[in-house]
Amino acid sequence: MLLNTAAAQAVRARQLLFNYGAGLGRIDLRSNAEGLGSHGSLAGSVRFSVSYATGPHFAIGYQFERLGSTEHPGLLDRYRLSMHQLTMLVRPWVRERWLVELSAGLGPSTAVSSPRNARLQARASTGNVGAGVSWLRMLSGTMGLRVGAEIGAAPQEALNLEGAPVTDEKGEVVNVGWSAWRAGVGLVVRF
Repeated sequence: MLLNTAAAQAVRARQLLFNYGAGLGRIDLRSNAEGLGSHGSLAGSVRFSVSYATGPHFAIGYQFERLGSTEHPGLLDRYRLSMHQLTMLVRPWVRERWLVELSAGLGPSTAVSSPRNARLQARASTGNVGAGVSWLRMLSGTMGLRVGAEIGAAPQEALNLEGAPVTDEKGEVVNVGWSAWRAGVGLVVRF
């Protein structure tokens, strides 16, 4: 009986946790150009992460997430955000089959926008920061479920089209930044 309980434990030191998931959220797009910003656009997200438990309560990891939206009140048909983050994870509550995880991360991100009636996409690359909270429930010795919420933001950076900065009618370089929150569910695989 003791062996089965230990095998089902939510996490132990030197274990890898992979997470694949999807969710919904809201994006605020900020810009110095009129008609480019948006507030509270509905977005879908796809997320992949991997973490290595350095102990039962701490882990380091990597996360990739893509958010996309087709809701924009102005010039854009759609836009998407791609985020890479190195993360530090703290697991304050680790129980037999579940745990709560707090995360903080930073890394590069890219915002890609598709203007209405145009084929070329403009890009802005910058850094991003994020934080999140998750609840993981192991369903077996290797498979589990994750429910979580994250917030993130990136400062404004120049928007480029085929390597050249995009300028407005006054000749000023157009900048784009963003902030977003999202909630999602996913599958956890433990090794």
